[in-house]
Amino acid sequence: MDYLSASTSSTASSQYGVYTGVWTNWSRGRVLGTTITLSNSDGDLVIAFTAFFVGLIASRFWRIACLVFHRVYSTKDPRDALYHQRQVILRNSESAGSGVWSVIGLYWAWRDSTPAKKIFIRTIPLIIFSLACVVGFTLASGFSSRISTAVGNQVLIDGSNCGYLAGGGPIKGTWEVNQLTNAANYAQQCYSSSNGSVSGVLDCTLFVTKKLDIVVDDSAPCPFDSSICRSDNTNLLLDTGYINSVNHLGMNAHPEEAVRIRSTLHCAPLVTEGYTSSRTTSTLNYTRYHYGSRAPTSSDNGTRVNYTIEVKDLASQYIEGYQQGSTQYNLNALISARYRYDFFADESNWNASADLALPDADVVVTFLSGNGILSLDPINDPWYRMNKTGPEIGYLFSDVKTQAFTPEEAASPMGCAERFQFCNHTQCGPLASLDDAIEYSAQLFGITESLIDADSAGSWDPLLEKYASNRLASRFLWLITAFANYPTTAYEAMAVLGPQVLESRRRLQGSFQGSFQGAVPDNQWQLDLIFWFKITLAALQTSFVDIAYGTVDPEFAPYTVNMTQPAQRDICDNQIINSTQYTSFSFLGLLLTYIGGLLIILVSFILEPLLAYFQQRRERKDYALVEWDANEMLQLQRLAQEGFGWGTWSNCTKSIPTTASPEEALGGVDYSNPDHLKLHISRRATDLSDKSTSLSEKTGEFKVDEISVCTETNSRSGTVHTSEKPVAVTSRDDIQEEANSEKTT
Repeated sequence: MDYLSASTSSTASSQYGVYTGVWTNWSRGRVLGTTITLSNSDGDLVIAFTAFFVGLIASRFWRIACLVFHRVYSTKDPRDALYHQRQVILRNSESAGSGVWSVIGLYWAWRDSTPAKKIFIRTIPLIIFSLACVVGFTLASGFSSRISTAVGNQVLIDGSNCGYLAGGGPIKGTWEVNQLTNAANYAQQCYSSSNGSVSGVLDCTLFVTKKLDIVVDDSAPCPFDSSICRSDNTNLLLDTGYINSVNHLGMNAHPEEAVRIRSTLHCAPLVTEGYTSSRTTSTLNYTRYHYGSRAPTSSDNGTRVNYTIEVKDLASQYIEGYQQGSTQYNLNALISARYRYDFFADESNWNASADLALPDADVVVTFLSGNGILSLDPINDPWYRMNKTGPEIGYLFSDVKTQAFTPEEAASPMGCAERFQFCNHTQCGPLASLDDAIEYSAQLFGITESLIDADSAGSWDPLLEKYASNRLASRFLWLITAFANYPTTAYEAMAVLGPQVLESRRRLQGSFQGSFQGAVPDNQWQLDLIFWFKITLAALQTSFVDIAYGTVDPEFAPYTVNMTQPAQRDICDNQIINSTQYTSFSFLGLLLTYIGGLLIILVSFILEPLLAYFQQRRERKDYALVEWDANEMLQLQRLAQEGFGWGTWSNCTKSIPTTASPEEALGGVDYSNPDHLKLHISRRATDLSDKSTSLSEKTGEFKVDEISVCTETNSRSGTVHTSEKPVAVTSRDDIQEEANSEKTT
């Protein structure tokens, strides 16, 4: 596939080299527009890691929340079992998912208690909060896989080969045909009302804007002297509105450096009465149309002729009898250009007559000839006008014949006024012919020289060098370079593609008896014009991308002018397209996600040590922090083992308590009563309990015995504290009851 066809193929975006790294999309602003572009494989890794990272953030956020809730609920006053169980859940649940399930289970276990409403009130806030965490972070993790969609598929073209095609003679003509053919294909499929290409042949997502909008007025007045138009109020006016070079064409720049472009096309079918003459030869007859004088051709001996165009007359185009006819109409377009509001012969091939000439527009006249094409039904369109009775068409193996129709005239003329306008971000030049629009808008961009005179001299390079440091001027010069070297006007579309720009040709049928035009609506000429206009807009979109990327086809490379000025290079390296071969991320979004996440993770790990540190400086820990330490899973295990007399423990306020020796035995589960599990009581705890009972019986008093000691070292003073751990017996009656129970067992 050559480079020219790549611009509209289904794999167009893969044909362009793309810059990978950090860049700024100025249409989104300096901060929000900071973007990082990666290959799809690297982008997938970023997305996958981000999803994992969000999950990690969720678990650490839940840890912080649990600490806050635990401290809020904590109290030294005696509380019921639900309070203590809720505190244990807050201390030991690792995630919002496990937390919500545990709290729901807590409510379910106590749901029949009295009053039930109080149980609900004490558990529902934690249930709601944990559910919110689960839902919120699940959505965040899921949507993290779409973290790149915030900036779409926009990437920067690799502009290292930036340049445009200039000169080339016949080669340039071939290139223009390819360019406009691709633009016509793009306009046909991507400018339709449906989303994208129905057939999937073309890549309708390549450009920053899929299609440029058109305002259509199909009840416009005559653009010329009213006497020359076939209608005063059913003509066509097409208007692009203001096309922004940054937002619509992908020229990445600060909004204040944008160039705005407007194009209009105002057309009407023309009358022919009084504007024709005949010429007869020995072989064929001709009809001449007089709408102004035509520039001389090689057959005119260098003399400007006093007619506009000459075509075969109607009889010569439609020879009687059955014969294979042409499959295409004849379409001839001529332009009468304006510069400084006067006729500009250097860019014209026809000088419009007084009733067609307009000082502020390039006037294009287009002649449509039937060229042997017949219609089986009358066509009332004011440009096609195929209402004249023609030959009868017969059918094989049948005597039935059908009346055919031909055009009323040898050629049907249509006149169009084409205007352009260029603006900076605040002011606009005149809506005028292309050359005048360029000439009188240059001052808005800080250019004082005549651009048209410089172009006539053969090069804009001195101007490009002079204004290299003026970013706004450089962008305007870049834009008019596209207009000067790319076929982006309606006249060029008609002149280069000819009958291919006619939408009606899609209903042409060929046979051995001739070519037949299928049924078309009465406004077919307007549909044709709208299609032409779309072709010019698609060509304009393509021109910006093609200049930035440069010509890589070896056939056209010798005629390429490379962009070398620093300001030009900056523009070359800042052309945006859409590409599915790469992934772009909002740099700010990634930064906020990872910095914010790291802060949450950091806080979750240092919050408890910080609280402990500040409590130590006060020489006394508050109850909430002590309870937080005590409710830790392994500390709860220590409390249970120590309460039944097992182990000599240390590190009793840390996350992992330890025994004096790793080989010291601890109590197992006493499952003699499977419905009421508990730990075995150690022999030492039993002996000390018996001694206490004997002593209390003799003295009538009760004494709590010390059965184990937990040692802690103060990190600031270096002193060792011992905490006496009594057995879980509080009265003589309780001891006696427990002894009786054990005897029974």
